[in-house]
Amino acid sequence: MVEIRKATEKDLLDIIVLWKDFMDYHIHIDPFWTRSEMGHKIVQDFLKTHLNNNNFHILVSIYNNRVIGYQVSQILEHPPVLKKRRYCLINDIAIAEGFRGKGIGTKMFNKARNWAIRKGVDRIELQVASGNNNAIRFYEKLGMKPYTHHMYLDF
Repeated sequence: MVEIRKATEKDLLDIIVLWKDFMDYHIHIDPFWTRSEMGHKIVQDFLKTHLNNNNFHILVSIYNNRVIGYQVSQILEHPPVLKKRRYCLINDIAIAEGFRGKGIGTKMFNKARNWAIRKGVDRIELQVASGNNNAIRFYEKLGMKPYTHHMYLDF
């Protein structure tokens, strides 16, 4: 049975292992996602700083005392030119290979959604790498839809 709970400082090293796998998975989609040498340390410090921040929601999925997934969400605001400003941004949902497709990501997403509702927010946003078709299908299945396209030009 998988347990989903709030992350603690003790979970951070396990989260970083999953984060590295998460990032390395994306390199095959686009080399842009190549992580910097200190990327893992920056993410670890970021998570440690925000573990007890009320505007952050950091969860882990545990199976047999092993962290097999994590999810990071936060409450943000769009600029004041928009009427609907507050939203929940899902930064990451990452599940270890071998545990994907078993409903764990859906459970973590729903926990983020319920947390956002409790925070008085009625919108979730996230970014998905344009070539990550598995993630796009996953989020569409949850009812998410695109509202903007990020574009770039390397030179």
